[in-house]
Amino acid sequence: MAAAGSKGACTQVNTSGGEFSSNKGEVTDPTSIILSKLEALLLDLKSVKDKLNKLENDNENTSKNVASFDKNIKEVLLHLKHNVSKNHEDITKLKIENTKLKQEVQDLKSQVANLKQTHQSNSLRITNNKIIIIIERFIVIRNIHFHKYFCSNNLYSLVLRL
Repeated sequence: MAAAGSKGACTQVNTSGGEFSSNKGEVTDPTSIILSKLEALLLDLKSVKDKLNKLENDNENTSKNVASFDKNIKEVLLHLKHNVSKNHEDITKLKIENTKLKQEVQDLKSQVANLKQTHQSNSLRITNNKIIIIIERFIVIRNIHFHKYFCSNNLYSLVLRL
């Protein structure tokens, strides 16, 4: 069948039995319309399939990233547990060292107190020795004066006669 257009349209013959519109060149055959729609759906399905493949790849990458992240978290937790254990050991050692240092400080305080007491005793001895030396000098000086006086007054000779 042929259709003629009034405004200079060309006549086209469709061998499949459908008709063409004279101005637009579109197929008006129902089978061709269904085929073109199916082709469009096929393209949409292909696009959806590509998107699904991309999502699957993204999902695989996400799964790999989650597994890697999980592994890293486990390593960090293991490292932290080790550090906590080591820190606990260090704290225990520091407590023991602190106790030893406190004991050493107490010993040093005791030694200082003993040294102060010894110093006071030594100071008293030195003071006592100085007093004794002064008294001895006084006695020596007094004896010298007494002897001079005694000898000069001839009292000594009187005492010797008695």
